[in-house]
Amino acid sequence: MSLRVPTDINELNLPKTCEIDFSDQDDLLHFRLLICPDEGFYKGGKFVFSFKVGQGYPHDPPKVKCETMVYHPNIDLEGNVCLNILREDWKPVLTINSIIYGLQYLFLVSEVWGWGTPRGWGQRGGLWGQLVAAGRFLGMPGG
Repeated sequence: MSLRVPTDINELNLPKTCEIDFSDQDDLLHFRLLICPDEGFYKGGKFVFSFKVGQGYPHDPPKVKCETMVYHPNIDLEGNVCLNILREDWKPVLTINSIIYGLQYLFLVSEVWGWGTPRGWGQRGGLWGQLVAAGRFLGMPGG
């Protein structure tokens, strides 16, 4: 295991809307993050992300998947997350804490651009908020 992982975990400064769960206390390389936004379109939702920290960390970013089905322009149907610091903008100086704040930010901003997000979707009279609300009404997971 990279020496950086225990340091990153010990230095976590989680926002009040986030919780981390290590199902195996001896395995710091696999854990889950719960994000519960307290504002914006996703307020009241509960979104679970799994983290897998590889042997190449911190030179390679952790693998992060959203386990909660959610309508979001930065999360596809398989739970893949479109967040630049998890791909082309990853740098070894970034930490697990950086990723957590990046994921939380995805649920707070009103105009984010992910895979295939049509330009102007945020200007269509709250269409995205209506889709999220419809998911909640229909009892979709995460709603």
